[in-house]
Amino acid sequence: MKSKGRDMKEIRVGLVGWGTVGDSVAGLLRQQEDLISERTGVRVRLARVADLDLESPRTHPLPKDLLTDDFRQILDDPGIGIVIELVGGTTIAKDILVQAMEKGKHVVTANKALLAEDGTDVFETARKKGASIGFEASVCGGIPLLASIRRGLVGNRIRGVVGIVNGTTNYILTKMAREGQSYEEALREAQDLGFAEMEPSLDVEGWDACHKLVLLTLLAYGRRVPMESVPREGITHVAVQDVAYACELGYVIKLLATARSGEEGLEMGVCPTMVPKTHPLASVDGAYNAVQLTGDWVGRTLFYGLGAGGPATASAVVSDVVAIACKLAGKGGDDLLAPSWDEERPRLCTRRAAEAATTCGSPWWTGRGCWDSSQRFTGRRTSASLPSSRRKSGKWFEW
Repeated sequence: MKSKGRDMKEIRVGLVGWGTVGDSVAGLLRQQEDLISERTGVRVRLARVADLDLESPRTHPLPKDLLTDDFRQILDDPGIGIVIELVGGTTIAKDILVQAMEKGKHVVTANKALLAEDGTDVFETARKKGASIGFEASVCGGIPLLASIRRGLVGNRIRGVVGIVNGTTNYILTKMAREGQSYEEALREAQDLGFAEMEPSLDVEGWDACHKLVLLTLLAYGRRVPMESVPREGITHVAVQDVAYACELGYVIKLLATARSGEEGLEMGVCPTMVPKTHPLASVDGAYNAVQLTGDWVGRTLFYGLGAGGPATASAVVSDVVAIACKLAGKGGDDLLAPSWDEERPRLCTRRAAEAATTCGSPWWTGRGCWDSSQRFTGRRTSASLPSSRRKSGKWFEW
């Protein structure tokens, strides 16, 4: 193995952003460098790390000669072939990605907000420059979901996507269901444990799930959907009584992100939904994520794991880095080329999106009430209208 190591091609990597996830990425790349090289025949070397804060303690300290407070030193280094962006936000992060690709580098990011809200320029730059762009970590943390759509399910037309893609809301709803906590009590506990931000609106109002759904839809259906077109409702209006009523009827309330390609176009939405206790998604508790993909040949597949946190997200980031490094070294790997999409605005209808979100007989949670498949209304609010065909049959979409 040592003799092979001398001939092994080295790919140098620069990391911009040394926060919680960046710290884990740096630690994984350095600690698992030998393991990665043994498995791939390529040495992936962390060459430089940039962050404005170099003094705060980290779980994985780095030698000072690796550190800089100027990310331009990474972009201007001709020996660095891959740049990892982990600064977050939609302004400087976009500049870093675009400038890195314009300088002939390949990029990896976990920035779902940027790619979902303003990713057109980033993807177009990647195509123009022939650069690889990896964003596995932007959806469901450590779950290899995007890679499965790109490669594992490449021979399938995706019929449906439905899943729990936000750990914060799932933790809150789990506490409400299992311990009878109010929404406010469960949120405070989640904040105390670090599962929720002190300003939690991005999670609890469904924006984070929306970001992820837009990216899933981009890869699964080749459609780029504007964020403002996606029907969205968070969990802030879910009361503990609602959770209890659902339980009595044999359901669990989950915040689901769903998409389905139907006769009227692409149907999608993010909304609290009553899931039958017999469905696998009903048993996904705490901060875990799970997504069910249905292909026309493979049928239903289920992906489960930690959707956030430094180590889990780092695992996804490094998977993209290694895939690109192997391609650069001529050892297989994956181009991770920018996805293409249909420029047409897909037909989106709130009612149809609501139907699409239902899974295996579960009803749609409208924010005004819940209907079960026998057309009984539960909850404190006024009923929602159902399509007449669904009233007659009592049957909902199945994935």
